[in-house]
Amino acid sequence: MKRNGMMAVVLIAVVLVVAGAGYWFSHRSSWAYQGMGARFPEKTQVFMETSQMGQWMPPGEAKSSGAPAQASRGTDPMLQVLKTVWAAPAVTPKDLPELLRAKPMAAGFWLDGSKVQGAALIPLAPGEKAAVEQMLKDKMGDGPVAATVAGVALHKVEHDLGEGGLKLGFQADEILWGVSDALAVVALGEGGAKAVLAGQGKALSEDPVFLSALKRFPAAGSGATLFVRGSLLQQVAKAKSEEKETAAVTTPPPAVEEKKPDQGKAKAAAPAADEPPAATESDASKALKALVKVGLPKLLAVDSIRSFALWTSPPRDGEKGWQVQSWLGFNEQPRGIWRLAAEGSSKTPQICGRLPRGGQVYVWGAGRDPARLYQDTLDELSKDLPVEQMSWVRAGIGAAEGKLNISFANDLLPTLSDEWCFTWDRQDAESKGKEAASKAHAAFYITLRDSRRFEDLVNQKLAAQLKLKAVDLKGARGWSFGVPGQERTMQILVSGGMAILTDDPAWALGNGGNPGKAWKALSDYRGKACTLVFAEPGLWSDTNDILLSVSSSGGPQGIYSAGLFPGQPPGHMFGRKGCDKPCDKPCDGEKAPAEEGSKKGTL
Repeated sequence: MKRNGMMAVVLIAVVLVVAGAGYWFSHRSSWAYQGMGARFPEKTQVFMETSQMGQWMPPGEAKSSGAPAQASRGTDPMLQVLKTVWAAPAVTPKDLPELLRAKPMAAGFWLDGSKVQGAALIPLAPGEKAAVEQMLKDKMGDGPVAATVAGVALHKVEHDLGEGGLKLGFQADEILWGVSDALAVVALGEGGAKAVLAGQGKALSEDPVFLSALKRFPAAGSGATLFVRGSLLQQVAKAKSEEKETAAVTTPPPAVEEKKPDQGKAKAAAPAADEPPAATESDASKALKALVKVGLPKLLAVDSIRSFALWTSPPRDGEKGWQVQSWLGFNEQPRGIWRLAAEGSSKTPQICGRLPRGGQVYVWGAGRDPARLYQDTLDELSKDLPVEQMSWVRAGIGAAEGKLNISFANDLLPTLSDEWCFTWDRQDAESKGKEAASKAHAAFYITLRDSRRFEDLVNQKLAAQLKLKAVDLKGARGWSFGVPGQERTMQILVSGGMAILTDDPAWALGNGGNPGKAWKALSDYRGKACTLVFAEPGLWSDTNDILLSVSSSGGPQGIYSAGLFPGQPPGHMFGRKGCDKPCDKPCDGEKAPAEEGSKKGTL
């Protein structure tokens, strides 16, 4: 019996060890970078990679087997970040040959002093060289061979490629292109070509900063990735700062008009009433200027950013909506606004059941005590602003507190808790009548730590200073005040342990009726986050049926965000100047006629 018991214990121990080892190994090997970063040098500061170039373009008339057409595919949200890199007008289906739609592509750039270097690579299959080479000749011209690197003849691009791109004051080398049996390359100068073709030094795929950012996302073999190193942001910020300083030094002072002998007398003789009084700058204006001129750059603390990475993927296998994830990594000790973000904690939404169910937009946040956040912000500003400018900030705050007869730090903020939500709804003419079509509701909710103290603060101090009028509401205490230039009045409500600012008390306090998609998504969210956004698709296009959703969480290492976005017509990102035809139709640059009964709106 004892022997059987001992064997059972040993067997259980073996099973546990094997299971633990398998769990450890599976998690250790579940993510491995498999992209083209091995061909780019470790010094690469901007890296873009896509598993299919066709994902960035609307499908063309001739559907390739590798990139099936999807009418609802829309436009990649990554282009909203990269649209300044692309030449205007919008890229159309005709601009990408079918041969390249299913091809992967990688591009990397770095700064060498004030010069931008880099290259883009496209791997080729056997037999594709001739077609790709002819395509590049048609697009970039059959210029003379300027250099040969690793056996690849590089042609010089002699004509101007346009004004697209980031105008940051840096210089770019000559553009070269070449094709081998295995690769097509477009490079900035011979140095850029050597870096990706000759493979000198350590590779980007070995860099821990690069890998720590990309491992946050799904496998590298899908979608598209953008990586930006924090050192580049620092160089750009420094260059722009030096550019402004140089402009300030070299700009000549305004010419002083020489006065004639009688001019001064005539001006002195003029009645004082004819001259407007000299404008005096308020403390609030001084505080704002101090923040913008000196405090904002320091508050942003670019040197605290280690890296920024973004991953996006189009709808696949019957899915709908574009997936987007981003990671903003911090250095070991983030400063400025990033220190404040790093100290935030994630929570699960608790107030959903007390929100109106019919909202089309819900923006929710939690995790930071308002009083603590206020004090931390002032402390951070005190580090970044000179003493005299910080005194303007404090004077501006003091003026506001004096006008309201309260102290933000001692009276107002200690009454507030750390969960809030903004809700918005636009009524629909067909479902609620034409008279209600133009009416929208909005409400901002924040949980209270001390409801009675907040009520007393509003009733005894704010009511007199802001000329608030008490409102008799069922189940809530409220005060109303007019909004200058608008017919509506705003209401401050206290109900159920929350303070509510709204323009429609009945709607803000109501939580019955059929739940909408956005409210249900917020209510069903069981994870933890610092911020959440849910929005109904009908706000911007009737053809979209994907609920926009974004979640974000911050911590000591960085800020991670994930979202699902509806597809958009190709011209949407370009100020609707592009083509409004469905994505599976050829675009001729003209807008399609608006459909009858269309209810497109903007958010």
